[in-house]
Amino acid sequence: MKKSLRLARPWVASYEPLSHLHVAAYTNGRSSVTEVDCLLLQHVLWDRPDLADRIYDWILGQLAIDDGLKQVS
Repeated sequence: MKKSLRLARPWVASYEPLSHLHVAAYTNGRSSVTEVDCLLLQHVLWDRPDLADRIYDWILGQLAIDDGLKQVS
């Protein structure tokens, strides 16, 4: 049976989603993360399936209030 890994510094694991965002930006030819990349967080921030929709709604809500996504008229 495989033992569970207990991190000495649990806060280190919280940076893993950020590295995913940098990989997404790089593989799309960009040197920095954009708001669109943040949509990927919906796949890594929940730990129970029943939370997935709530996380997705929260991410969309946060992106919607960001000035960077407002259209220029």
